[in-house]
Amino acid sequence: TDFEYATVLEVHGEPGPEQEVALEFDGEGKVRLKLEDLGRFSWLGDDIAADLAANLREFRMESIDGCVDCGATHVFMGRDQVEKEVEALAWLRQETAARLEEAEELRRENEELKRERDEFRLQYPQLFEGEGELVGEAEDPSESSPGGGT
Repeated sequence: TDFEYATVLEVHGEPGPEQEVALEFDGEGKVRLKLEDLGRFSWLGDDIAADLAANLREFRMESIDGCVDCGATHVFMGRDQVEKEVEALAWLRQETAARLEEAEELRRENEELKRERDEFRLQYPQLFEGEGELVGEAEDPSESSPGGGT
């Protein structure tokens, strides 16, 4: 089983097998096809990296399962398939590095915000008396609203 990755450029028509999509396959130009003409396909969700990793794993497991089922000891893959997997893995490495960098930046930002909060608490302890509520905060929302109350 071979697989291709394509970018959906446009979706045409109502959902179902007659629905058409305009696709671009790895920069090889655009094509418009009915979903039923695509054969087996998967829509990648919100997390493309997770979906790509799952698709690569699934493809590899299909190869291994097929090998086990027929008693083979080797899996043959065409050069194009290997090149596509190498490209996908390179992209995953870059995506993972970018996500790690973003996570580290968010961690640093969170630590800075915690330090600022602690400094604010030290400067204005009267605002933090009680159980985490600001002093002077109205318990009944109608008491603080203009024209509120009974």
